[in-house]
Amino acid sequence: MIPWTELLVLGCAQNCAEPLPAVIANITRLQGMFAASEVLVLENDSTDATADHLRRWTRQGLGVHAFSLPGLQQRLPQKTERLAHLRNAGLAWMRQRQRLHGQALLLVLDLDEVNAEPWDLMTFRQVLSWFAAQHQAAAVFANQRPLYYDLWALRHPSLCPDDLWERQMDLHLQQPQLSDAQLLEAVLANRRLRFAPEAEPISVESAFGGLGFYSGAWLQRLPQAAYAGSRCRWIHAQRGPRLIRWQCAEHVAFHAHLRQAGAELWIHPALINGSVPELRLNPGAWRQMQG
Repeated sequence: MIPWTELLVLGCAQNCAEPLPAVIANITRLQGMFAASEVLVLENDSTDATADHLRRWTRQGLGVHAFSLPGLQQRLPQKTERLAHLRNAGLAWMRQRQRLHGQALLLVLDLDEVNAEPWDLMTFRQVLSWFAAQHQAAAVFANQRPLYYDLWALRHPSLCPDDLWERQMDLHLQQPQLSDAQLLEAVLANRRLRFAPEAEPISVESAFGGLGFYSGAWLQRLPQAAYAGSRCRWIHAQRGPRLIRWQCAEHVAFHAHLRQAGAELWIHPALINGSVPELRLNPGAWRQMQG
């Protein structure tokens, strides 16, 4: 049984016109499981028909709100900082309107390909019933088949203990003779993850996978919880210590707030939102994380 009566949906959108109608269809079907629902989508600087799709959705869907923020990419050129800004803005909108409460379930999701395949709503219901029975659980996150893809947001003591791009940079500082491809292969050696749908839920320190359900009661208790898309760190190279700004997965800081308050976070392997046949990671991406 699902105890929440209201579904809140928070999404960010940019240049996702092609998969967006299928994602909207999934959300619309999911809304039917709840007595009430409200959707907030924040879009910025799309060069395709994303904004047009969203405008049509707001006209057709009751309780659907979409706001376009042109020029945001120029003001915040780093993607993770921009996403953190948008996600924090969405949470602020819901908090100011007192929408986060014990009867509300918040769905945070990406509106791109990872959520375009039809969702199995019967399985979603079963996972949410399990989630509701975990009294310390603040969030449950999606899985993909056959490979779990969101290694950047994942934190787990053994499966993924740190930022994979930061780990690649540290390896470069230790072994500068290695190519970017060799560095990435070393980082991924123990991180090609497959979670069978029938496997037990996995307790994590952070995750996302393009889709996460959050307890409104936990978010109501923690109004200070916020996303952060960058941080400062020192690196020690041949020329001595240097301070840099490092782009990071914005979810990690948000989830750290929840964990520090005693919340549990989970990946439920049965909660599959899409297919990822292979990991397609740019070996040189770590070089772009320094802002």
